[in-house]
Amino acid sequence: MPELFESIPLPWQSHLEHLREELFAIEKSISQTSYNPQGRIFAALEMNPEDVKVVILGQDPYPDASHAMGLAFAIPSTTKRIPPSLQNILKEIEADIGKSSSVEKILTWPSQGVLMLNTYLTCKVGKSLSHKDVGWTNVTNTILEVVSKNDPVGILWGSHAKKYAGFFQKEFLITGVHPSPLSAYKGFFGSKPFSRANEALRSSARTGIDW
Repeated sequence: MPELFESIPLPWQSHLEHLREELFAIEKSISQTSYNPQGRIFAALEMNPEDVKVVILGQDPYPDASHAMGLAFAIPSTTKRIPPSLQNILKEIEADIGKSSSVEKILTWPSQGVLMLNTYLTCKVGKSLSHKDVGWTNVTNTILEVVSKNDPVGILWGSHAKKYAGFFQKEFLITGVHPSPLSAYKGFFGSKPFSRANEALRSSARTGIDW
């Protein structure tokens, strides 16, 4: 595995330089395990920090190796089986925006300024939250500190994500129920996070996202 710091997209390296030793410790900690997402740990950062308009915050990668690809909630377009949470996100997009979306469409969000960030960037294959204590918190907190300077819209689903509400201005903060099948019918469906995010962007003279 190459040095983790060197795999960070260049526009972000100066912001994370002070965490180089911590990243080296993370690398040593996870090097003996089969983990997700191999080779795509920093995929969410493949955009310039100043281009981030919306942050969608997840917890950690999908435990299924065929699903995890470095973007919170997203999966590769070639994957046949769509995780239940993502199925519910697609349903809510259609109900909220009035047009259907797809896995392929979601993969265009980063190019529009949507940072799809997990708070823990890796996990063991088949075991969620297995890397929550390896040191990712300082890394992802730093990423959020960097993007918060540009007042992005924050979409935070579930109790874990809501812990990060302090990184966002109140008028640009959208919180709600997690899209998991265990909770989606308790307030996720009908919450209209996508149209609300676009309203918040347009209120500050920014272009909405084509969800």
